[in-house]
Amino acid sequence: MDKQQNRGGQRSLDEHAKEDFLNISEQIHPSVAAFFRSIPEDLLPPSDSTTPRARILEAASVMFGDKGYAGTSTRAIAESAGVNQAMINYYFGKKENLFTQVVTGKLYMLFRSIAATIDPTLTPSEFVITLPVRIINEFRNKPDLLRIVRRELALGGGMMKQVIESLGPHGPIGFIRLLNVRYQEGVEAGELHDYPFDALVQYIISLSYSFLLMEPLISAVQGSSVLDEDVWINRKPHIEEIIRHGLAARKES
Repeated sequence: MDKQQNRGGQRSLDEHAKEDFLNISEQIHPSVAAFFRSIPEDLLPPSDSTTPRARILEAASVMFGDKGYAGTSTRAIAESAGVNQAMINYYFGKKENLFTQVVTGKLYMLFRSIAATIDPTLTPSEFVITLPVRIINEFRNKPDLLRIVRRELALGGGMMKQVIESLGPHGPIGFIRLLNVRYQEGVEAGELHDYPFDALVQYIISLSYSFLLMEPLISAVQGSSVLDEDVWINRKPHIEEIIRHGLAARKES
């Protein structure tokens, strides 16, 4: 049985999770690696998929994606995971905490996948300019997270907002702070336009996430989907070039 880390019954600690999760830290940018090292171990996804806790998280992920938070019961999750319902209370306390842990684990795997594509020698401007395409690319490979996010945002986004706020500097808020550091470095180097950072964040989030959240509508209008690998390969460089045109500062001749 997993070793329990009791924070009001919310989470439990997989003692090997952080070691496994950080095994890419030597190959990614130091500032990105520092962000990952700051993450508390009990927020990370379990490294052993066979444990009861891991099975609960996997079953919950599928059900939250298919039926949403409100339409999913802990009894149904327990049955799907092959565990007693009391196990959910033992590891997570209540359904709200389970949802938070599911989304948190998926977000960290998304961040980790994005980080693995960022070369340590990448300039601040390239870090910022290529980030939206990296987010879109990795989200395409995380259909389970995409289903959950789409469904919850369609219902107002209350649960997603709660997850983000609960993670504080260890979640998207912390990643945005990291982006700000890199953006300011690019501005100071004369490589990026000096836009208000809040506007930049809204632009990147709107482009990255709306691109996929609105994909069913976009594909209906355009007759093709970025979830199709050939379509994405063809469209990706053009999206990146549009972003570059808007953000990159022109060098004086």
